[in-house]
Amino acid sequence: MSQSDTLTAKQTKAISALLTARSLEQAAELAGIARRTLYRWLELDLFKKELRRAQAQGVDTLTRRLIAGNESALQTLEACMSADYPPGVRRAAARDWLDLYHKQYDLTVIQERLAELEAAIIAK
Repeated sequence: MSQSDTLTAKQTKAISALLTARSLEQAAELAGIARRTLYRWLELDLFKKELRRAQAQGVDTLTRRLIAGNESALQTLEACMSADYPPGVRRAAARDWLDLYHKQYDLTVIQERLAELEAAIIAK
């Protein structure tokens, strides 16, 4: 099979299947192709590029949904920390809250350090 500038309909279907299947074997089955065909397509530059693009779109969609739900999730955690809930629930909610805080703090520090490193590299 020669590599062209566009994917075939089966290749497009295989990419969709790869985004939802639990394994390469299941993806091949969902796409209606042989496993060997899928493995061969995964070596093609165009197929890999389009798969990465589709994966990036999925991550973008997920990120937007996570951001949209942040306020509700934090309100839920905050409510679970109130005296209206059993101690175990309050403790778990508080632990989750603190874990989120520390992860966000760590990410902020890493981003700041990365920006400093990039600036130092550019300045050289």
